[in-house]
Amino acid sequence: MNKKQIAITLGVMCILLTSGIIIQINTIKKNSIPNSIKTSNNDLRDEVLKWKEKYEKAYLDLQESENKLEQVRQEASKDNNAFAEMEQELKSMNSLLGLTDLTGEGIIITVADNDNANIKDEDLKDELVHNTDIIELVNELKNTGAEAISINGQRVVSTTAIDCVGAVITVNGVKINSPFTISAIGNRERLNGITRQGSYIEFMEEDGIVVEVKKSSEVTIPKYNKVMNAKYMSIKNKLEMEGRNFYMNDKKKIFKIDKSKMPVSITIGIMCFIIVYIMCIQFKTAGSIEESNIETMRENELREALANWKQEYEDVDNELQSNKNKIKEYQDKIVSNDEAGELLEEEYKNAKMLLGLTEVQGTGIIITLTDNIEAKFTSEELMDLINELNSAGAEAISINDQRIVSMSDIFDVGEFIMINGKRVTSPYIIKAIGDSMYLQSALSIKNGYLDKYKTDGYTISMTTDNNVTINKYEGEMTLNYVK
Repeated sequence: MNKKQIAITLGVMCILLTSGIIIQINTIKKNSIPNSIKTSNNDLRDEVLKWKEKYEKAYLDLQESENKLEQVRQEASKDNNAFAEMEQELKSMNSLLGLTDLTGEGIIITVADNDNANIKDEDLKDELVHNTDIIELVNELKNTGAEAISINGQRVVSTTAIDCVGAVITVNGVKINSPFTISAIGNRERLNGITRQGSYIEFMEEDGIVVEVKKSSEVTIPKYNKVMNAKYMSIKNKLEMEGRNFYMNDKKKIFKIDKSKMPVSITIGIMCFIIVYIMCIQFKTAGSIEESNIETMRENELREALANWKQEYEDVDNELQSNKNKIKEYQDKIVSNDEAGELLEEEYKNAKMLLGLTEVQGTGIIITLTDNIEAKFTSEELMDLINELNSAGAEAISINDQRIVSMSDIFDVGEFIMINGKRVTSPYIIKAIGDSMYLQSALSIKNGYLDKYKTDGYTISMTTDNNVTINKYEGEMTLNYVK
């Protein structure tokens, strides 16, 4: 690349960077002066409905692509027993991950606010269902052997956050309302133990909350309808393997590095990163919302809905394109059993990583909770922290090296806390992989997790780390009650 070409390249990059900054500034101005936006509410409603329709079509296409992907996986593995076995294991892991609809025996719990409840009345506030109530019920279901759980149609997975936004509860970022229907697949007699004396359900009923529990021979749990990916974590040993491959490729001169061009490459790389970062800020939106009541939404609600449906569409469309690429790769390589098998193995490894069955590493935070004379941590504080971390986008979490997965339960037993059936004691070392700055900020905000518990006398410390290692889950994961 000569000097003229370099100058042109850098000039173009500067123009793009400047444009990105201008767009971002304009966006901030628009968001800060909503009255200056001239789009009518009717036009906004039309836009919301348009993007909702685009999302629904893309979601149907995604389901079709998943079926097609399953077919090409089977085709790729049909003449090889080892690959066929791997394909079946991959299918089972996807079910455990929450990526497929499931039906089996279990129980259905309906929880509803008391008709007299009022969030503004301190005496009647306890008669409302709070997110903490649902978190406790889900934890008890896991302890009684639930293999799959959903809340108002939202599948509970390892990264599920159950939040309270004002008077509204959200699950996986989706707003849900009373009555809350919690469905669980498992041994229905054992699951029904959730109604035992001294259970959390008994506690809720004493507070005036309406609870109904039904055993059923056929409970249906829908699949998780968002995209699962790993932006910040990777398989620990895989990184070492990639490093060795890079070294061998360099030895064979498969590609060369011209050191004289490195300063220009680094400069362009930094500018590209800044542009991409600005674009990420520009297009970042909140989680999804319910589609109901669009006609009665106010302007700010319509804008929020529009942004959310656009994000939902983008997530689904990205997953759809990923599936199409995988299908094409399988079809291109299906004539070569070995090459198709490599693709299958890559999917298999990724599923194991997302499920928590491999040791992973990545950027994140490490939190230390220590008991003191003033305050002692219980399972409630640990569940609260896991929920906060999930809400902030944590991709993997462990407590005292116990990996938190979709089936993990946390209970107080005497003086100890049990996680995954293993005893843990203070100090509690919580590791989380994700965007380290965002995770740290989410816990450090005013009235956030750190502020709340430090004020109550708890001993808490937190650090960021570019190389957090989280152990794999050592327990058993099975679906014995799924039809």
